[in-house]
Amino acid sequence: MRQARFQVKEEIEEKFQKQIQALKKFSWEKCGLMIRPPRSQEEVSDEGEALRHAVVWYLEKMSEGATAILFIRRVSEPDKPFYTLELNPKTLKVVQCRTKHNASYEENPEVMDFVETWVKEVVWRV
Repeated sequence: MRQARFQVKEEIEEKFQKQIQALKKFSWEKCGLMIRPPRSQEEVSDEGEALRHAVVWYLEKMSEGATAILFIRRVSEPDKPFYTLELNPKTLKVVQCRTKHNASYEENPEVMDFVETWVKEVVWRV
């Protein structure tokens, strides 16, 4: 089973890396928070494990350009999972933004304000 999953990852790696490059235009930093695309499939998997949500299931959709996954981090801890954001690349709307155990960003005013400002200042201007 694990070997089969690894082979699937290898099959989508090139497409996945192209999507990551395309998502770099959405990277941004403000008020102690930052948003950036994942660096690798493994980082997406680690994100899901750390935050206890199922983001890893979006790898194939992301490699096809059907969805975009971005990480929200504290600037002081750029590699520590904090929130995971899903953006619809066609409508440029936030589909969801989750932290530990799938808790929504709507429960955290700091993150909610950051995301709303990011959408206005970055996403809609790209």
